[in-house]
Amino acid sequence: PKTIYNVRFCCRRLVCCWFLVGRKFFCVCLCWFGVVTCTNEGWSCWLYPLCERRHFSRLCVAVARFVNVQCSTSLMHSVQPLRCTVFTLFVCFLLSNPSLLIRSKQPRPTAIMSFLMLDKVTKRPVSGETVVTVHPLVLLSVVDHYTRACKTTKNRAVGVLLGSWKSPTNLDVSNSFAVPFEEDKKDPSVWYLDHDFLANMFAMHRKVNAKERIVGWYHTGPKLKANDIQIHELMERYVSHPVLCIIDAYPKDIGLPTKAYCAVEEVHDDGTPTSKTFEHLSSEIGAEEVEEVGVEHLLRDITDLGISGSISRRIQHQLSSTKGLSLHLIEIREYLELVASGAIPINHAIMYTLQEIFNLLPNITSDGLMKAISAETSDQLLVLYLASVLRATIALHNLIDNKLENLRDEASEEAKRKGGKKTKADKTTEATKTEKASS
Repeated sequence: PKTIYNVRFCCRRLVCCWFLVGRKFFCVCLCWFGVVTCTNEGWSCWLYPLCERRHFSRLCVAVARFVNVQCSTSLMHSVQPLRCTVFTLFVCFLLSNPSLLIRSKQPRPTAIMSFLMLDKVTKRPVSGETVVTVHPLVLLSVVDHYTRACKTTKNRAVGVLLGSWKSPTNLDVSNSFAVPFEEDKKDPSVWYLDHDFLANMFAMHRKVNAKERIVGWYHTGPKLKANDIQIHELMERYVSHPVLCIIDAYPKDIGLPTKAYCAVEEVHDDGTPTSKTFEHLSSEIGAEEVEEVGVEHLLRDITDLGISGSISRRIQHQLSSTKGLSLHLIEIREYLELVASGAIPINHAIMYTLQEIFNLLPNITSDGLMKAISAETSDQLLVLYLASVLRATIALHNLIDNKLENLRDEASEEAKRKGGKKTKADKTTEATKTEKASS
């Protein structure tokens, strides 16, 4: 009779547990009711490893100890039914709220952190497809941050990038703000980033512009550092797939001062665990109409257009573009030399890209291309010849006009001089006549 009673009691409460807490915690409840219903003390010993393995709270462990004392001191039929029922409902309530049972390693999120989690960007950038567009406002704010905080110390400035996805392949970075950051130069693994400042600043930016969200972070580099992966993993709390943008505040090479990267999992051939590494993304400088007007006003006093105006500016841009292309070609040549010598392993993705570049080069030996190039060159030379003839004609015309004007000026001056002498003679003759008449 005692065994039948215990089985019925256990079944009734297990069915109640099934409907209250579901299948997820059914096995846990089974252990609980095994402690309550069985008289063997060995059943209660299952509870302590279970609590330690699942990181239950101290309250749950204390209740387990109370049940262990009840089971070890008395039989099930001697325990009051009301106490067992209340205790069963209390256990079901705890198991139906996992947040009360499971002790989290992370601190409980604040209101701002909960707000950031709800506003989290989950789109993943893809190398070779995604283009990161950086606005001039971001460049100006980064330079200002570096000049104020890091120029004298020669440290790098770190901040957060704000923006949005304009299209599936275009990430628009329209704003940014600085974040307090410190690192040990001797030990790269020792660094500090202020989380509270980041959350508060984003909350204030969110009130001003609701469309801008955290899309990544930046630093002034000018190259990747050893602890960038750790900082990148930290930024994943605020955006699922952050973008790292290295902005050189004082660039020395010709070209864009921005380089964008995204983190990817690198699979090793030797079977070792995967590790994260950075993969390059295409970047460009883009601006809206309002920003273009502001940048023109800022560069008006810096850029000297000269006499020829926009022509010299276009030639200067062409010259800088040619120098940048030359630097890229030198870099490709150095990479191919290192691969040929066996200093570095071959990367098939880079080789495929180089093959595409070579395929896009025109065939200079074809007759059609040679005729087209010669015709284009002849047209340009004809325009230059006509411009030179026109310039010489205008110069001769101006020379002739200048000489004629000088002759007119000389003739008029000589006429004035002769006219002045005649008037003096007339005055002297009149004076002599008046003297004679008076005498």
